Amino acid sequence: MERSRFEADSRLVEFCEVGGRLFTADDMELWNPEDAKTVTFPDWDAAFAYHDGTYSFADNVKALRSVLIDENGGRGASSSGKGNLKTFRFGHAPHKGGEDLGKTKFPAEFNDGEKTQSFDKALAKFRRKHASSDTEYAITVDEQGYVHQYRHGGSTAVQIAGRKGQMVIHNHPDGGAFSDSDLLSTAQTPAKGIVATGKKGSYIVRKTQKFKAKAFAKGVKTAQMQGIGYDDAVDKWLTANQQKYGYKYEFRKA
Repeated sequence: MERSRFEADSRLVEFCEVGGRLFTADDMELWNPEDAKTVTFPDWDAAFAYHDGTYSFADNVKALRSVLIDENGGRGASSSGKGNLKTFRFGHAPHKGGEDLGKTKFPAEFNDGEKTQSFDKALAKFRRKHASSDTEYAITVDEQGYVHQYRHGGSTAVQIAGRKGQMVIHNHPDGGAFSDSDLLSTAQTPAKGIVATGKKGSYIVRKTQKFKAKAFAKGVKTAQMQGIGYDDAVDKWLTANQQKYGYKYEFRKA
């Protein structure tokens, strides 16, 4: 990505991920989840000149395709734990090279033939179409239940960004819980929340007026979650941290 585009686009989101670190344009801050340290820059020139020996801000910006984070299938790294419990980090399935992650489809098929619309109806229709799909799809749904965007992605990711007040609904072909990318992508935009749905059911996060985007993003990047599996660990972490970060979470079993 060119510097001029990055400077403009990064101001449109709460934060963006640059080489695994979180950058906030409003504050000109770069936060490293590995040591939880923050570097503050006086201006853009200082930011693009930053190099700490192993990390170059300019090189990582150049490698970006977009400041927006894709929705990805969840896959966390685990380590051994006591008994049946393991410790997990948020993660995501790797992208497959060459896949088009944002093919545009017509949303009219979700809106036609309905006398009244609602989020639940849109989710139910999306599940009928894509809960068992082997590639990822996504829609955005407004507060009245109307679908505005409909995208077809790849085997592990899809590109879509919800606007203010909209919910993003997407499927996970493996049926798993949220990835780090899912949660970060929602936190960085004005979207109301996100749904990851599949054969097991639907994982749903909705922001409240007290939502703390930057704190939530840092929490996701550094979370050490315990569970019998990744999905169980994510479910427990999202349930436990609702009040702390200002969101509502639920899992609707299929």
